[in-house]
Amino acid sequence: MISKLRQYPWWAQCILLWLCVWVSLNMVGLVGARFIESEQFSPAPQQIPGIWSRWDAGYYLAIVFHGYAGHPDAAGFFPLYPMLISLFYRFSGVNPELIGLFISNGACLIATLIFYKIARLVKDDHGYALRSTLALLVFPTSFFYFALYAESLYLLFALLGVYLALRSRQSNIGSGLALGLSSIARPVGGVLDIVMMIEFVRRRKFDAKSILSLGFGLALSILGVVLYVYYLYILFGSWTAISEAQAHWHRQWQFPLITYWEGLKALVNFPHLRVDWFEYASNVMDLGFASFAIWIAIVSVVWAKRGELPWGLTIYAVVLLLFFLSSQNELPTPLWGVTRWAASIFPFYFVLGNMFKSNKLQALYYTGSALLLILFTAWWTSGRWIG
Repeated sequence: MISKLRQYPWWAQCILLWLCVWVSLNMVGLVGARFIESEQFSPAPQQIPGIWSRWDAGYYLAIVFHGYAGHPDAAGFFPLYPMLISLFYRFSGVNPELIGLFISNGACLIATLIFYKIARLVKDDHGYALRSTLALLVFPTSFFYFALYAESLYLLFALLGVYLALRSRQSNIGSGLALGLSSIARPVGGVLDIVMMIEFVRRRKFDAKSILSLGFGLALSILGVVLYVYYLYILFGSWTAISEAQAHWHRQWQFPLITYWEGLKALVNFPHLRVDWFEYASNVMDLGFASFAIWIAIVSVVWAKRGELPWGLTIYAVVLLLFFLSSQNELPTPLWGVTRWAASIFPFYFVLGNMFKSNKLQALYYTGSALLLILFTAWWTSGRWIG
């Protein structure tokens, strides 16, 4: 497939890849919503945009219509995505679900193009960059980038910030602004400051102007979150409104290895296996994706030591994975959420783009990943949970 695309410019190739995935997932979603029965929604939406407006999408739409004041338990859903939906809705009157999908899909498309450019910075090879881009698009839970979720908006600004930090003409201020926007799309955006700081140190430009631009960029990267926390304080009278809202999900901070160990124990000693097979299957899936992510993280470190992957991206990926593993869900599904969150650790796709020396193994990976993506999309759009 990739070899047939070489006759087109790089940006057209990326758009064609994205378009193939977009069309396929919408077709799969329509089939899944129509033919896979679900008790979660009565009746289950069977058309676009309803099939992409599942689970957490309801919180974003509630914020659009009623604000955070009407839904204090939604404080953990950061404001950039619902704010943009609300803005376009107020001016156009168009269905906010359609607006949300337009934002998500548009952000995903632009993010795909920026991701390719970063891949070329990692390794100046078109084939490698395109394989890495394909790995991003067909990851088993990449359907969240096309749903009424903030994932693709976060990815867009996260990638833009990284690109501005890694390119030859580094822009700390532009990078900080982009990372600040990613941080108010999803809270993990702040971790990307690691990339900007490591790249600054690597270039060894410690003059006053460079240091000042780095400081200003870092300030911009956290400004959005600071303002959001202050807004919630004005609204609810609490500086910890975000963590209080997160308590609704029954999570606790835990040492990452303990979270992983609890997932292993639940695999062999699952108390509800006979009465709730889905929770057991979810735990198996989360454990599998956590193990896969740990393996890719180890490979990333090896590649960084060999100079094949920037240390900033590697350390960011490892820190983000440890952060996800530190957020332990209540038993018997301690790793709940890892399957979805793994998709947002985008440096892993740079590894997957050059992981397999054999073309057959590479094709096998992409085929298996795409098949899982199709299965997960059909399952999720029918109203069931994945991730």
